[in-house]
Amino acid sequence: MYTVALAPKFISGGQHIGPAAINRNDVNAYFQDTWKLSSRFTLDYGIRWELYTPITERAKRTSSFQMIDGVQQFVVNPQPGYRTDWKAWAPRVQASWQVTSRFSAHVGGAATTIPPNIWQDNFLTGATPFSIYPRLVSAGDFPVHYGFQLTPSQLPNPYTPQGTNIFASGNTKDVPANTIMDVDRFEKDMAALTPGGVVSALNLSGINPSFGNGTLYTWTLGLERKLGNLTADAAYVGTAAEKLPRYSFPNAFPERARPLRRIPNLTTQATS
Repeated sequence: MYTVALAPKFISGGQHIGPAAINRNDVNAYFQDTWKLSSRFTLDYGIRWELYTPITERAKRTSSFQMIDGVQQFVVNPQPGYRTDWKAWAPRVQASWQVTSRFSAHVGGAATTIPPNIWQDNFLTGATPFSIYPRLVSAGDFPVHYGFQLTPSQLPNPYTPQGTNIFASGNTKDVPANTIMDVDRFEKDMAALTPGGVVSALNLSGINPSFGNGTLYTWTLGLERKLGNLTADAAYVGTAAEKLPRYSFPNAFPERARPLRRIPNLTTQATS
């Protein structure tokens, strides 16, 4: 078996294969207040709104899947990479009760927005056609000879279904948004470089267009009792989350076609 990571000749290889200048912007606004209902009862409340723009790459070295004219296509420079989540509201409230001079209680709850991790959840960069992972398996009639290798200069050009060289200018910034890549042609051109003329299907990755923020829910209950010069505390903290990122491999072997991370009983949002 022969597997090696390659990048087009106009993109650096080696330890810095397929470099990407990714970024994401965020805006936060919040309101909070404390209402002293009586000398013994206090209510703290507030709400936060957070906007996280989708991950982008300055040189447009991104690729993913998009529905175009009702057909799922693999595209270069997908725009947008995924949707902007405008509903990241995070309310919170806590009530404190001074039951007696030596005994108090408090209860509260909050929702917190979990933004996409710019490294862990980024499935827009580092994939075909900027980093190629050809997988060649030897056969009896076509062994992979010792020393066999593919080089960046040998990599075929990626084309659109209409036969246009996607990187004709050599500058990734010139690629129009949602440029469809002819994956079948690229795989066949790759196979032509090998002894047996066969290369396993390319590893294509992308991010779900509906990918967005996760949410963490927290609720607390606490009791405090003064015992002479000592203070005794008892507290309970509960957490739950939804829309956490998940990886899936829809075309993998059955025994491997499961997410890398499974979170039971929670609503998850997949990157695929």
